[in-house]
Parts: sequence; C-alpha cells; structure tokens
Amino acid sequence: MKTLRMVTMILLSLGILANIFGRFSLAKMLSVAGAVGFVHAISLYLFTKVVMEIIYVVLENKKDSESFTSYLDFKSIQDRIRGFFLFLAASFWIIIMLANLA
Repeated sequence: MKTLRMVTMILLSLGILANIFGRFSLAKMLSVAGAVGFVHAISLYLFTKVVMEIIYVVLENKKDSESFTSYLDFKSIQDRIRGFFLFLAASFWIIIMLANLA
C-alpha cells in the first residue's frame, strides 16, 4: 500500500508540474492515470481479499464432512496462493495503468 501511495503521489505531482509548464494534455493524462490507478488498485486488492475469504468459507463449510477438504489447512493454503492472487492483481493494475497512460 505504501508503494501504491507513492506511485499515485508521483503521478499527481508530475501532473501538477506538467500543468505549471503548460503541458495541459500531459497534466490531464498523468492526473487521471494517478487517480484512476489508485482506485483500481484498491478495488483489485479488495477483490483478492474477498476471493481469499470465499476460499476460506468453502473450506470451512466442507470440513464437517469426510471429504478431502477436511484435511486441508487454510493457513498454509492462504500463504501459498496469496502471492499468486497479488501477482495477478498487480499485473492487472499495470495493464490498467498503461492503458490510462496511452
């Protein structure tokens, strides 16, 4: 989250500098990309949290039965797939940011 705030502030600051130097279309593009990128990053982060909670609820719901999921430990699964989901969210965010900057 700290990196996200820094990237957003850098883009907004560059937008202000471009506006001061008379590059109005560049300023608009940087400012919009910074603000929209921030919103998209937060929504992607929350989406990954929701998906992780859905996986947790499904595993806990099936624990009562004698199925395969009753032997799974959510904490170890969460540690393994958290990185994958965050990688996907970061990849989508980069694609969205590049589309906004184009």
